[in-house]
Amino acid sequence: MEAKLYILGSGILKEELETKIIELNLSGSVQLLGHMENIRNFLSLMDYFIFPSLYEGQGMALLEAMSVGLLPIVSDIPTSREIVAGGNYGIISESNDEQGLALAMMKALKKEEFSSFDLESYNQNVINRIKLIL
Repeated sequence: MEAKLYILGSGILKEELETKIIELNLSGSVQLLGHMENIRNFLSLMDYFIFPSLYEGQGMALLEAMSVGLLPIVSDIPTSREIVAGGNYGIISESNDEQGLALAMMKALKKEEFSSFDLESYNQNVINRIKLIL
């Protein structure tokens, strides 16, 4: 099976990633795309969304990916765990390291069934929680 990895966004690891891609001879399989203004159309062409973040305030990129129907593979952090409803909408890595992420990706390839993410319901739930706080 041939796979492509597209890394979106930018940050302090860009040079390290570029070096690693060249070092491992992955230029044909891994592309750093940088920041994209409107990613919905691009995301809709993908099969999975890998979100290995170790800290997130809201996880907007994750929500965008799920809103176009992508199966998310996420690190086990509170924000991601909440958004994927404890694994109901996607796969949570058992450990936040390379091995855990690799195992989660292998699980995704088994094509297990997950519930469809309902963005409208998610948004309404967030609004209701904010109203309770206020």
